[in-house]
Amino acid sequence: MAGKHILSKGLCVYALCLFVARIALAQLPAECGSLANHYGPFNYANPQHKLQKLAVVENAHFTRNVEQLISGKSGTIEGDLDYTLRAFPNHHRALAAFSNLDRLRKRSNPEYKTGYFTVECYFLRAVAYAPQDPVVYLLYGIYHDRMKQSEKAERNYRKSIDLDGESSAAHYNLGLLYYRLARYDESLKHAKIAYSYGYPLPGLMKKLKKSGHWN
Repeated sequence: MAGKHILSKGLCVYALCLFVARIALAQLPAECGSLANHYGPFNYANPQHKLQKLAVVENAHFTRNVEQLISGKSGTIEGDLDYTLRAFPNHHRALAAFSNLDRLRKRSNPEYKTGYFTVECYFLRAVAYAPQDPVVYLLYGIYHDRMKQSEKAERNYRKSIDLDGESSAAHYNLGLLYYRLARYDESLKHAKIAYSYGYPLPGLMKKLKKSGHWN
């Protein structure tokens, strides 16, 4: 009986995983492809996945030069970042690197296209695969912030805080956004929370002091 119970439990877990995977795929626009991959996908926020699977991907595709946008490892920088984000859709540093690369390329060529998924797609894929990862929403918010999409940035910062209320970086970036929107009381609130959790950069505090909104 115990064996049947374990088997039944295992089947239920497997069925639940399939159900969650179908929901994630349904959330993705067609142009963002499928999360299915020949290696993975694995969860960057899962310690076991990082321990057992991450080195294989990073040693071959996400080297220091790739992360710093200097040169590719197995081909182009875009190709190595794409491989990394297919294997680990919520790879925090790779998401940040691809976002930075896209911004860098578009400075010299506004019509630049990666030849892979768009930055927006990589974030949608990360959210679909790891909807409980607060860092993904933080990075997504920073991306929208840079794109001057304030409502989307605010929504993602708040989602990050909902998942991790002690994220000093999320509170800090939300405070910066509110400062730029002249929502000073809200900016001060999140600035103080960010600093109470040890955020190291004084920029937001200086802005609030200079404008007379720090107390």
